[in-house]
Amino acid sequence: MKSAKIAFGEFEKLLIAFLCSVLAFLMFKLPVREFFNFLAVEVPFKGLAIVGGFTVVFWISLAYRLCGKYYGIATALLVASLCLIANPWFNIYTPEWFSIYGLISFLFLGILTEKLNGGFGFSGFILVNWVALAIHHSIFFSPVLGAVFLVISFLSGLAGNKIAFFIVDRLA
Repeated sequence: MKSAKIAFGEFEKLLIAFLCSVLAFLMFKLPVREFFNFLAVEVPFKGLAIVGGFTVVFWISLAYRLCGKYYGIATALLVASLCLIANPWFNIYTPEWFSIYGLISFLFLGILTEKLNGGFGFSGFILVNWVALAIHHSIFFSPVLGAVFLVISFLSGLAGNKIAFFIVDRLA
C-alpha cells in the first residue's frame, strides 16, 4: 500500500474507521432489491452484487487507504456488527446462529480487500452468503447466472476500491 501523505493519530484513525463503517452500514441498508426487481432473474443479493462495491466496499477501502493496515478489516467487522445489531443476518432466524455468516462474509470482505482488492473481497462476501443460503435453506440458482453475478460483484467491488484509492491519492 502506498502510504497517504495525510498523517492521522490513533484517535482520528478510529474515528475515520467508525464513520466509514456507519456510512457503509447505511448504504448496506438501501433497498436495492426493490430497485433491481426489473431484472427478471432470481439470484440472491442481485441488487447488492451490482451496487455493493460502490456502496459498501468503497467505505471499507477508504478506511484502509486513509488509516492503514487492518483498518479495512476493522471497518468491515464494524459494519457487520451494526448490521447484526439492527436484525439477524438478512432476517433469517433459522438456524439461530445463521448470523455468523454475516461476520464471516464481512471478515472475508475486509481481509481480501486489504490483501488483494475490493473485487476479490466483494466476490468472497457474495460467495459466503450464497453458500450459506444453499446449505441451510436450499436456495439454488443457475450456475450461469451465478457466474455472471459473481463477475458483476467483482467489477462492482473493484470499482468501489479504485474510487476510494483515487480519492485518497487526490487528497494526499
